[in-house]
Amino acid sequence: MNKSLVYTVVFVLAILNTFSAIAQTSIKEYRVAAILPLTGQNASLGKNMLGAIQLAIKDLKADNFDLVAIDSNRSIDDIIHTVQSVSPNAIIGPATSSDTKKLIPHLKNLDTCVISFSNDKDLTNNDCLALMGFMPEESAKKVTIYASSNGYKIYALLPNTQYGKIVNEALQTHNKLGSVNLADVEVYDPSQPKSLEIAVDAIKARIGSELDPLKTAIFIPENAVLNKVVQQLGETRSKLLGSSQWEDQKLYIETALQGAWFATAPVKYRNLFEERFKINYDAKPLKISALAYDAMAFVYAIVRGSESHTVKRVDLMDPSGFEGITGTFRFLKDGSNERVLSVFEVREGKIVELDGEQ
Repeated sequence: MNKSLVYTVVFVLAILNTFSAIAQTSIKEYRVAAILPLTGQNASLGKNMLGAIQLAIKDLKADNFDLVAIDSNRSIDDIIHTVQSVSPNAIIGPATSSDTKKLIPHLKNLDTCVISFSNDKDLTNNDCLALMGFMPEESAKKVTIYASSNGYKIYALLPNTQYGKIVNEALQTHNKLGSVNLADVEVYDPSQPKSLEIAVDAIKARIGSELDPLKTAIFIPENAVLNKVVQQLGETRSKLLGSSQWEDQKLYIETALQGAWFATAPVKYRNLFEERFKINYDAKPLKISALAYDAMAFVYAIVRGSESHTVKRVDLMDPSGFEGITGTFRFLKDGSNERVLSVFEVREGKIVELDGEQ
C-alpha cells in the first residue's frame, strides 16, 4: 500500500475525542448486529471483543446506534432469524473462520455486507464479505522486504500448512519482483518434531557455507516452534525475523531474540486504546479486540455517511483505505485486506518501532 495515499475515512479521531461536539441522543436510528462467541470455550474472546465494540460506541458518542449481540454458538436458524428480525444496518462478525463459513451462505442475501474477523483465504471472493483479520502473508512480506532492503539474505522456515503455503507464495512472488532476497525455504511438518529438526539443520548448513553469515536472516513466523528452533540454532550470528505471531510480551525477555525483527500493526493508537479499555473494564484487550473496535468505527462512519445507511460493497472498495487504531488498511476486491504494518526490534525486554507509520 502506498503510504502517500490520502486516507479518506479517518475514524481514529473518535478515540482522540474529535467527535466530542456530536449531540447525544437516545433515539436508536441504526442497528448493528455483532455475531460473537458469547458462550462456550471462546466466550472470553467474544466478550472481550464485545467490550471493544461497546467502547467504540462510547468513544464515538454513537447513542443513536443500537448494538445487538448475537451468540454464534446458537443454531444457524436461530442466528439468522434474529439477524433478520433486527434488520441491521451493519453486521460485525463472526469472529472465527469456522463460524463465518457456517453462516455466510445465509447472510449474503441481506441488505448489508458482513465484516468478519477471519483471515481465511478460503473465504475470499464471497460477494459482500470483508475479512478484517490480519492476512497471514502481510507481516511476512513486511519484515522480509525490510530485511532485504537492509542487505540481508533470507532463509525461511515454514510449516507445511495452508498458512505456510500462503506465506511461501508471497515470499516467492516478492523474490521474483526483487524486493525480497530469498536464499532458501525449508518446510517442516508441525506434527513431526523430527521434520522440524531436519529443516533447521538444513538451514544451519546453508548458512554455514555463506561467505558473510552476519548478513543472513532466518524467518521463523510461527510462535509455536520458536523456542525449539532457537535452541537448535544455538548462538547463531544470523538476524532472526518473525511475523505478527511474535507479538507476545513473554518473548521479549528471551536472550536469543534480542535484536530480532518482526512485523505487526503499528502502536500509534493502540496504546491509547489499551489504556481506555483498561479504564473501562479493568482488563487487558485481546489483539483481535482492537480489530473489533476498528470494525465498529468503520461501520459507524459508513452507515452515517452513505445514502443507504448500510454497508455496501462499493463502501468497502474505497482504494484510499481507512485508518484505525490497528493502523491503515484497505479492503481488496476479493474481500481480503492490505495493511500498512510496522517493523519492530526486540530490545532489552521491550520492542522498538523501527519502520512504519509515525
